[in-house]
Amino acid sequence: MFKHFLNSLKRSDNASLIESIQQGYQMCFESNFDSRQPWEMTLKEFSQPLPDIKPTKPNYILAYHRLADSKHLQSVLKEGLRKTGDEGPSGVMASGTKDGWNNDGILLTIQIPKDTEAAGVDPYYTIYQGVPPEDILYVDAVDQNWERLSNLKTHEYATSLYLEDVRTAIERNKPVSQEILNQPEVIKFMKENPILSPEQIRKLREKRDLWNKKHKENQL
Repeated sequence: MFKHFLNSLKRSDNASLIESIQQGYQMCFESNFDSRQPWEMTLKEFSQPLPDIKPTKPNYILAYHRLADSKHLQSVLKEGLRKTGDEGPSGVMASGTKDGWNNDGILLTIQIPKDTEAAGVDPYYTIYQGVPPEDILYVDAVDQNWERLSNLKTHEYATSLYLEDVRTAIERNKPVSQEILNQPEVIKFMKENPILSPEQIRKLREKRDLWNKKHKENQL
């Protein structure tokens, strides 16, 4: 339907209108807001380099806000960060650097005017104005263990961490897609690191306890 609509506008006098609509469509459906967890991505998707985020407005600078509660994400993306409300009783907490926050929890990259009124000292300060949705430039989501995805993706052992996340998701009965399960790397990893049944775990514990008992007796 969208393509038919564009085709109906394809006249020289509508060129700028078509370009504006296409830009709006791209902003809505091709944003940086990928909040999927590793087990919901293919290894190829997980291995994509992190985007180089820069301010999209003149005289704006980047800042970072850690969500107090992940449940707020959808409403924040829709309504923005309010000066008052769930994400800040008297203002929006921000940091001038990603390192200003610890490594867990969803981190938003936002842009604010250079002359924004703020209190506190960088890397932590409070800005006394809201942040509209269009000024939220990137969402750094978290995995099942609340580890930030940017940390996992740039880790020395990123592939191993990805495979462990998929294994954990399977173990926790998450709806891991067949596309993920059919990856050669996942098949190989699961074969080498199979998920044990409760009965297998019980037997291993009994074997361990027996070994510990004999080892203790030999030391007496």
